[in-house]
Amino acid sequence: MIDKRCKEATGNYEEPFGGLCMMFLGDLKQLPPVLDAAVYSDHFRTQMSIYGIEIFRSFQKKFVPKTCFRQDNNEFLNVLDNLSNGIFTTNDYKIISSRFSHLKNKKELNEFKDAFRLFAGKDERTKNKKNKNRTTIANEPLLRIQAQHNCDAAKSESTEAAEGLQMQLYLAKGCKIILKNNLWVHWKNKGLVNETIDFIHDILFEEGNDPRIEAPTILLCSFPSYTGPEFIPGTKIVPIQAILKSWINEKGILYTRYQFPISLAYACTIHKAQGMTLEKAVVDIGPREFAGGLAYVAFSRVRKLEDILIEPFPHSRLQKLKYTKKQQIHYDFIQKFCEV
Repeated sequence: MIDKRCKEATGNYEEPFGGLCMMFLGDLKQLPPVLDAAVYSDHFRTQMSIYGIEIFRSFQKKFVPKTCFRQDNNEFLNVLDNLSNGIFTTNDYKIISSRFSHLKNKKELNEFKDAFRLFAGKDERTKNKKNKNRTTIANEPLLRIQAQHNCDAAKSESTEAAEGLQMQLYLAKGCKIILKNNLWVHWKNKGLVNETIDFIHDILFEEGNDPRIEAPTILLCSFPSYTGPEFIPGTKIVPIQAILKSWINEKGILYTRYQFPISLAYACTIHKAQGMTLEKAVVDIGPREFAGGLAYVAFSRVRKLEDILIEPFPHSRLQKLKYTKKQQIHYDFIQKFCEV
């Protein structure tokens, strides 16, 4: 798709990317794309995927950085490096199991009471229940915000199709949220980008509107990382408005959704945590590695081993990371690609 758009923009249909010089950044050791083929796959279902892998294989240069800037503990780094290559030793298990939740006292567990929860399961019902339950803890009124759509059919479309906009939100003053859109990226990165975690300071309505019926006009959100101009002097509070997203479905029908670009930030699946750096996290990697890189992504979201609390699992859970053919292809590709 990027190649197609570049050709349309330049008018040059003879060269890849319209003759533009391209640089792509990413971590091939993380999870494969959802509902699409990974670059190391041996089976591509669509013409778009086939064309994409041909372009990928035509790249002439690759650079493999060796320095990790998220974690600085060598012991923890070695565990993550092993996991990323499909290896999990007895010593690795000893290090990781030191963070098992049942081994911690009440004081240590209390340090993670507000930590982000990561779940392995594809079914998000557990995550959604956890998020909704946490909004009631602050003893503030719970507000349900329904998205607005251009037609009834758009209501059944997924959050992914609407580029992060949810069909309905449950919010309360003081609840933790996460941005699902880049709101300000042109001013020296002032902290208003996708996946930024913050808090609801207040919820504002149009004068005379009934909160039980009408959606709010503004969400006042407190961003700890925000460094831009002050909306309220002496604070890091920023007003957030609802935004409109549009997309065309497989039948060529235009759908739109109007909603605040946020979601609750108490829990999410490991897939959706890719790219996040968390201050603290509670992790449940589930009973099996149903996607290559699942445990690696989960454990590498924090900077230090002490910042993670892990639901217990047996050593055997990560002993056979290369057990299936698909996983073997994944890790063989990583090994070959990283040889420079």
